[in-house]
Amino acid sequence: MGPGSYGHGGGCGTLLVINPKQHLVFAMVRNGQGKEYKKYRSEVMALLKNWIND
Repeated sequence: MGPGSYGHGGGCGTLLVINPKQHLVFAMVRNGQGKEYKKYRSEVMALLKNWIND
């Protein structure tokens, strides 16, 4: 997510990403990962990276 970014992923598929430079805080809260979790997490991360790089 770029220099200075930080965050944490949890066991149930939760995710917190913070990019202070871009004033971005993204939180994803879930009860479980589900069948296609990895696919959708990758898509979400790609969208966030594209948004930050614009």
